[in-house]
Amino acid sequence: MKLTGIIAVMLLSQLALQAGKSSENTKWMENVLKAHPKYDVNHDNILTATEAMAYLNDKKKTVIAPNYANVVYDDKYPSDKLDIYLATSKIPTPVLVYFHGGAFSGGDKKKIQQMLLKQCLKNKISVISVNYRLSSGKNYAFTYSKLTPFPPPFQDAARAVQFIRHNASKYNIDKQRLAVSGGSAGGGIALWLTFYNDLANPKTADPIEHESTKPVCGVVLFAQTTYDQEYIARNMIYDGYKIAWINKLFKMSNKQLKDPATKIMRESISAIDLVDAADQVELFMCLGGEDKVTADMSQAKFVHNVIFYRELEKKLKKYNISYEIALNSEYKSRQRKGEWFTGAIVFLKRNFGISKGGKQ
Repeated sequence: MKLTGIIAVMLLSQLALQAGKSSENTKWMENVLKAHPKYDVNHDNILTATEAMAYLNDKKKTVIAPNYANVVYDDKYPSDKLDIYLATSKIPTPVLVYFHGGAFSGGDKKKIQQMLLKQCLKNKISVISVNYRLSSGKNYAFTYSKLTPFPPPFQDAARAVQFIRHNASKYNIDKQRLAVSGGSAGGGIALWLTFYNDLANPKTADPIEHESTKPVCGVVLFAQTTYDQEYIARNMIYDGYKIAWINKLFKMSNKQLKDPATKIMRESISAIDLVDAADQVELFMCLGGEDKVTADMSQAKFVHNVIFYRELEKKLKKYNISYEIALNSEYKSRQRKGEWFTGAIVFLKRNFGISKGGKQ
């Protein structure tokens, strides 16, 4: 069960209690029973609303609160805030910077993967979860130019990384050991930071912009590796121009995005087009969705399809860039669903130089 709004679900469960609902006639309660049978206290194979409330209360307790919430990293935009979760350590810790998903039009930094967060903190890795401007927001505007070659979410992501590095000593963070991560759209941002040129500018008057935007490695979850609809249509057996949130990302119509003049813009944020021999940065990629494409499949299934990684993999192999892949299909069972997190933590510890005993 995905808890997209813990308060809303708790209110629903209270209504279910009043109405005498149970797992026999309420789908989400049925799902809770299947995933968490221990909450069926009397072992009658029925989850009552009272038993479901116990699950929700425990779930709420497991959500980790940030040490610093809503830290502003760019005061020009109200959305540009981040949450900081600090690992307990006497010496500066490495940090994983996480970008949420949501098709660049939704989502929030609070939606960070709790299991990943918990395992990072346990292994002395601090975590920072970032909000950025959304295409559905009032402060979203984009006109491609040499001064603004990237859509706002990408501009904000670079600024967030530079802000974190600039303030590293304040938060007991080792700015040299910074990795990026994200899911879906956030994973696309993480890939862009990994493969795009360093945006550090030592000549500017803003000291934050002096900092590097390049991570030491990336942990990418269910991401899109290209936002070029033409490339998708040509190479992935799918009409890329049906993916409307890409139009919203660029603030352009299909006609504009079919114009060859916009090709540089499309490629500037697409990992497939950015990888080259200079990018010797390791990747850990958890793949979602199916490993096949049909022209009539739903957009939701397509944008998380393994084909995105297959295309990127060709480039990674071409330039001998080290990467690891965890197939989501291998981790669907209840017994193994947390194992990809374990693989990601092992990957991060190796790239951060953390020994098996936890020494940094």
